[in-house]
Amino acid sequence: MKGYNRLGRLCGPHKVVDHQDWYVAADGTNTNTMENRWSLLARAIMGSFHHISVKHLHRYLSEFDSRFDNRNSNGEYFKAILGNAEGRRLEFKTLVADNKGDKS
Repeated sequence: MKGYNRLGRLCGPHKVVDHQDWYVAADGTNTNTMENRWSLLARAIMGSFHHISVKHLHRYLSEFDSRFDNRNSNGEYFKAILGNAEGRRLEFKTLVADNKGDKS
């Protein structure tokens, strides 16, 4: 629980549900959405990627955040991905470069 409190300070508004006392807090706060997001990422790692590197963790998290946010887009997600990719590219040499001082 202490780890989540620390995380909450870093991520802005943060609410807690004490599952020993209740499943959903009186104001409707629950953990279902967060658990659903983590399960999507975990299934992808176990089923498709098998390993992710710390160097590219931000890319994986961004991808799965986007997938989750667009899970009910009725086929529009693929069009959005193509639209966002237009005019952008990540060259292989940049992808594999050893950027030890780079925080991006």
